[in-house]
Amino acid sequence: MNFVKYIIGAFVAVGGLANAETLDKSQISHDAKWLVHLDVDSIKESFIGGRILNIALTEMEKGNEGSIQFDLEALLDEVYSVTAYGTSFDQKPEDNSVLILRSSERFRSIVDAFILSSGWLEDEDGAKEIQGAPYPTYLFGDEVHVSFPTEDLALASKSLAQIEKAMGVINGEMESMDDTDSDLTLSKENGFFFIATANGINDIDNIPPQARVLQKATGGQLSLGEEDEIFVSNITLSTTGPTVSDQLYRIIQGMIALASFTEIGNESLALLTRNISVTKGQDFVSVDLRYPSAEIEKLMVNMAKEGGNLQARQKPKIDYDQAVEDGIGGEEIGVVNIDAKADNGNLPRNATDSDPESFWGSRARTWIRLELESPSLVREVQIAWKNGLEGRHRFIVQTSQDGAKWINVIHRRAAGGSNQLESYNIPDTPTSWIRILCEGKGGDRRNIQISDLRIIGQKDYVAPEPEPESSAG
Repeated sequence: MNFVKYIIGAFVAVGGLANAETLDKSQISHDAKWLVHLDVDSIKESFIGGRILNIALTEMEKGNEGSIQFDLEALLDEVYSVTAYGTSFDQKPEDNSVLILRSSERFRSIVDAFILSSGWLEDEDGAKEIQGAPYPTYLFGDEVHVSFPTEDLALASKSLAQIEKAMGVINGEMESMDDTDSDLTLSKENGFFFIATANGINDIDNIPPQARVLQKATGGQLSLGEEDEIFVSNITLSTTGPTVSDQLYRIIQGMIALASFTEIGNESLALLTRNISVTKGQDFVSVDLRYPSAEIEKLMVNMAKEGGNLQARQKPKIDYDQAVEDGIGGEEIGVVNIDAKADNGNLPRNATDSDPESFWGSRARTWIRLELESPSLVREVQIAWKNGLEGRHRFIVQTSQDGAKWINVIHRRAAGGSNQLESYNIPDTPTSWIRILCEGKGGDRRNIQISDLRIIGQKDYVAPEPEPESSAG
């Protein structure tokens, strides 16, 4: 059971994760000295982010043992947003930090169910419910408080007072970064799946020797992202003026030159370093990198082999454009039942009501499920993405005989640039159910909007009996 306390404690100590929404400065206290922000949906959908999550899940699952376990990947699907920040760099910064997690309403129910079913409330070292707190609150391991002010909001901190202060900021009762001239966030905070930023780093004691260059900067921001499977990163360091900027610029250029002679396994860093650009201004130095994500993964794998303590769970590369050679067409197959994992008020039935103005809407990494009017041979799926002009949706077509056990038939990627019906040929498949598992898209990858969904093939289909095997002799 300790893995839950470990996860929560680690999030609070190092800043944790943040969500698929633009960094909202109105949620951050005006006196924050550092913050960490991660766009969860974007990192799930990115090539390099998916690999990083696989590594993290592997490590987390090592502690996910016992008679009752979390499905960690399913739990992660319920998390929309986590933002962590702190107000000091003293010897125990975790005492002055808070984590804000926004999620589906199911997340709170999952946590409650786990706590109750695991017996943690009876365990002396487990979770304790805090009586008299302003919101439902648990204390984990006599160390970390987790409060649930609403069904879709959780806050974690070692200090209950920090949680109450954070809620004051969220509710607009206390000053936020939006209310002040805070320069904690520097340039380019949008368009990345990870942001880590800090102010006053030149005053931090006990910086490791390899990071002493940071003490020439007054603040810094690291941003990571991906564009069409190209890994992009930016480091921006603020300085006190042009003299320091010039010194820092020359130090960084020298470090890059030295790195170009380094080899990790059989991979040279020379090509990587040639894709780094360094610029300087009166009071900043900026370092930018653009490099294929697949090549970054190779370097990560080689580093893991040399370090001996990092093992990624490799997933096969998905071919979203796999050719299907069999025929398409037939009749439209009726639907007797339709539902979805989630919606945003635009219900699943809107996808099959023949009204182009209505649509089913939800967030990415969700599904819509259809029960067909009869056992059928499905040859083709037609989908109109209402927001198809904004990007290319990625999805999986799945089939089932009972609506419970699913088989992946094919991965697909929408053509994009249109909100009209698109036809997707799938291998001819006998089935009674179809499920579209929506993975997301480029652009506004958080939102799924399907205005029309049709299943094409042959209804009332009876699969032929398999020919009996001939017996020998």
